[in-house]
Amino acid sequence: MTNHGKNPEQYKKTAYEQEDQEIKKIKNEIKNLQNFANLDANKLIEYAKSDKISGDISKTQIRRIFSAVKKIQMEVRRESFDKQKDKIILLKPKLAYAAKKKNEVKHLAEILSECIDTIKNKDDFERFVDFFEAIIAYHGE
Repeated sequence: MTNHGKNPEQYKKTAYEQEDQEIKKIKNEIKNLQNFANLDANKLIEYAKSDKISGDISKTQIRRIFSAVKKIQMEVRRESFDKQKDKIILLKPKLAYAAKKKNEVKHLAEILSECIDTIKNKDDFERFVDFFEAIIAYHGE
């Protein structure tokens, strides 16, 4: 196989650029949603299947973040969305911390943070949980 004059570092850079482009595309599509609840099920699955979102993230890393989301979901169902809105927003610094601690969490943190920005009501939050569950289903091995 020929490398067309590129060294391995150039190939690696190109792969990272492609990965970043896919993440940017997903983030922009999520950002443009009026309500996260309107995310089409097929699109949700397409995004969740993306290898770029989860990369080499471990099952433990995904589950740690997901357990915080599920705890908030139980509280939303027990009380109200409005009482839990701050907890949902405060997931963003937790995601940022996890991404700084483990680089493989970076893309997942970016996507989930973008999703959190679109959550305006209980239906949006429930769709967010659906999305996160789909990510785990495809990448939680």
